[in-house]
This record gives sequence, C-alpha cells and structure tokens, in this order.
Amino acid sequence: MKEKKGLIVLGIGGFLGALLLLFRKKKPALPEPPPNSVVVGLLNPPSDATTWQLGLCDWDITVPIHQVGGLAQLNITEPATFEVPSGVRLLTA
Repeated sequence: MKEKKGLIVLGIGGFLGALLLLFRKKKPALPEPPPNSVVVGLLNPPSDATTWQLGLCDWDITVPIHQVGGLAQLNITEPATFEVPSGVRLLTA
C-alpha cells in the first residue's frame, strides 16, 4: 500500500513539474550584437513600467559607453545595444 501511495505522489509531483516547465515565462530573444557591442534586455520588467534606460561606463568611470541610436528611454520590451569604444575591454564569461 505504501508503494502505491509513493508512486501516486511521485506521479503528481512529476505532472506538476511538467506543467510548470510548459507554462513558464520564456526569456525574450535578444538580437545578435554587432562587433564590439553589447546587447542588454530586461528579463522580468515590472508590470506597470512602460520605459527603461541604462548607462554604462568603463571600470574607472572615465569612458562612457554610448547606446546605439542615442535614445534617452526605450520601450519596456526593447533591448538596448551599446557600442564599446576601442581600448575598453569586454569581460566575457
């Protein structure tokens, strides 16, 4: 009897896990970055937000890294592309 209860609980757990995987929120697809550029997008933006902005600079806070297009704010679903100036190293994982 205990084996049957264990199998039922295991089956229900597997079913619920499969449902979570099926209906989970997918990561938004980001475009391929151009050479010497970085693309940044929001994974879980707040539901009431409509725009976003981000500023980047080098490690010593001396060289600003400008966004391509130069927009002050982006639509909440839009990714931002930043062009990295020559002489600034990108750390890659």
